[in-house]
Amino acid sequence: MRILASALIARGIARPVRSLAAFARRMAAGDYGTVPPTSRDDEIGDLASAFRAMQEGIASRGAADL
Repeated sequence: MRILASALIARGIARPVRSLAAFARRMAAGDYGTVPPTSRDDEIGDLASAFRAMQEGIASRGAADL
């Protein structure tokens, strides 16, 4: 039972972190149209919100350069 609980907790952490990493890679490639998931109310949600703010800042600076 403990192993199952540990696996579920790990999945609950690893999946959103992998999703944020994929988002960061897309953003690094210049894709600013993708929005990171921000539905969590924890540290991972805070990180997603920070990524979104960074994305908006980079996109707005890029638009100003045009």
